[in-house]
Amino acid sequence: MEPLERPAVLICDMQNDFLKGEFAPPDAAERYGPAIGNCQRLVAAARAGGVPVVFSRIAFRPGYPDANPHSPARERGNLLLLGTWGGDVVDELAPQPDEVVITKKRTSVFYATELDLVLRGMGVRTLVLGGIATHLAVESTARDGHAHDYEVCVVSDASTALQAEFQEPSLRTVAAFFGRVHTTDEVVAALGG
Repeated sequence: MEPLERPAVLICDMQNDFLKGEFAPPDAAERYGPAIGNCQRLVAAARAGGVPVVFSRIAFRPGYPDANPHSPARERGNLLLLGTWGGDVVDELAPQPDEVVITKKRTSVFYATELDLVLRGMGVRTLVLGGIATHLAVESTARDGHAHDYEVCVVSDASTALQAEFQEPSLRTVAAFFGRVHTTDEVVAALGG
């Protein structure tokens, strides 16, 4: 694997409502457990190596005035709300007090947030992505990261799709044009872990 130039690790939307709450499927622990574990390894390697770690979450105001009109959270109600357990990052990946948490309102972490400003302020050139869902937040953020002139690396086994059949096509799309795709082992080694 090529070296990662001035990287930051961005963990997308690993939130309670998605992984443990009402949006989670019955087999959530089995389905999402490996990605949570690999995100933990990425975060630990980044922290040990002095690499910035950033988290995203999607969370809305009560009444959903800031949600897409067709948002599943709006349709179901009482989900992904600011200040609630469901809107928080899971305990296994709890951000440290000095780590940035980007609250977003749409699929890409770049859209209408301060992510680009934060990354540039940190001197980041390479964005290392993991989280949920590969074919939604991760791929959308990879595409926008590429459009913002970052090097992008999606960590294949630290990302998970909502349905298994979406995982590989999404990773192939990223690798075909928008960035690199590597495993947790490869990225941890590149981070010096």
